[in-house]
Amino acid sequence: MRIHAAFLAVLWFLASVSQTSAWSVPGTGIAACYDATAEIPCPSSGEAFYGQNGNFPGTPHTYAQTADTVTDQVTGLIWQKTPDGVARTHAAAVAYCADLDLGGQTDWRLPAQRELITIIDYSLNKPAFAAPLVGSTGQYWSGATYLGYADAYWDVHFGYGVSQFYGAAEGFYTRCVRGGGLAGPSYTVNGEVVSDAATGRMWERTGSASAMNWQAALAYCQSRTTGGYSDWRLPDVMELRTLADYALYDPALNVAALVSAGFDTWTSSTVDTYPGVAWHVNFQSGFSAGEDKTAALYARCVRLPSAPGAQQAASLLLLLQEE
Repeated sequence: MRIHAAFLAVLWFLASVSQTSAWSVPGTGIAACYDATAEIPCPSSGEAFYGQNGNFPGTPHTYAQTADTVTDQVTGLIWQKTPDGVARTHAAAVAYCADLDLGGQTDWRLPAQRELITIIDYSLNKPAFAAPLVGSTGQYWSGATYLGYADAYWDVHFGYGVSQFYGAAEGFYTRCVRGGGLAGPSYTVNGEVVSDAATGRMWERTGSASAMNWQAALAYCQSRTTGGYSDWRLPDVMELRTLADYALYDPALNVAALVSAGFDTWTSSTVDTYPGVAWHVNFQSGFSAGEDKTAALYARCVRLPSAPGAQQAASLLLLLQEE
C-alpha cells in the first residue's frame, strides 16, 4: 500500500509539473550547415557559425495520408492532399474551401497564414513542400487579412516558402485545411524572459540593440545568459515566424511583451540553393523572405525549455525504488 501510494504521488507530481504547448512547431527540414557562402560540415559549440538551423533541426514533419488527405502529425492539421490547380481570387478561394466535400468531410476552410507556413519544407524548392503533399509550385492563399492596405490577404509562395501578401483580386492556388486552428502567441513576461504558451518557446524579451550580419547574430545568441540561461540560440525560420501577429500591423508584434530596436530580424535558416542568403522576418508587416548574410539585421534569441520538474520526478522515482 505504501509503495502504491508513493507511485501515485509521483504520477501526480509528473502531471502537475509537465509543461505542454498548445501546438508543436515543426522543424524546417534543414539538416545541412553553411558559412557565409557555402555548405560546411556542421560546426561544434564554440566554433564559428555554430547555433544555426542545421545544429538544431527541430521536430521533423511526419505525415499520414489517405487517397485525398494528408494529416500533419506534428501540428494535427488535416490538409487537402492534391489541390485542383485552379488559380482563384481570394473570395473564390474562401468559397471553394467552404463548399469542398473531400474524404467524407465538409468542414474544410482556407488556412490561416500561421497554419499555411507550417507545411513549408525549407530544404526543398519549386515546390517547397514535401511528399505526400502534391501540387503546383506557386502562390497559395491564406485566410489572413493583410492590414497594410485595403483588400489584401496573406499568401505563401511555395517556390521557396516566402510569406507575403497581395491584393484579393490576384489569382492564386488553393489548398484547404480542416482541424482545430493553431493558437496565436500567448505570452507571459518574467523580467527579461518571455514564455509563449502557444508554442512552448522562451524568448528574450528585448532583441539586440544593434544590427549585425548573420554570422554575428549566431554568435550573439550563443553568448547570451539572459534569465540565467546559457542555451539561447538564434531561432529557425519556423520558430521566428510564430511571433508574427497577423492581427497587428506596424509592428506585427505584441510590443507589450516584446521589445525591438528594429523590424528586420535574422533566423538561423539558410535559403535552399542560396548558401549566401538566410531567412529573416520583417516585423513591421510580418513579411518573411531571404536576405544576404552580409546585411545588417537584428537578432532575437530563443530557447526550448525542457519540461520543468523532470529532475525532481527522477529523484522521487529513485526514492521509491529504494523503499
